[in-house]
Amino acid sequence: MKRLLFVAVLIAGCRRALPDRLDKVPEMEAAIVRLAPLGTPLPEAVRRVSGAGFQCQPVQRSSWAAVPDSFAFAYCNASSIRGLVESRYWQVALADSAGALSRVYVTVATVMP
Repeated sequence: MKRLLFVAVLIAGCRRALPDRLDKVPEMEAAIVRLAPLGTPLPEAVRRVSGAGFQCQPVQRSSWAAVPDSFAFAYCNASSIRGLVESRYWQVALADSAGALSRVYVTVATVMP
């Protein structure tokens, strides 16, 4: 029994957060949609994305990156360190349509000294 508990703790400790596992925007968008499919109630989508390593804020109405019009979305962000000097800063907008996830927007910035 102790051995099984040790293995379970070891596996749980080795699981890396989503921002630490992916490198490209399309991969992150796809991973988030797998995690919270379109149509998922937005509070549940936020809970799932938060559980995957992002910090999320409540729904707001604003503009986003290249989207010209303002819309309602929950904003989530995360950072990850790659190697000795590279870090990535992920930003995610979970678009809200009548209380459900309708679209996922992702941007990433790579920072190197």
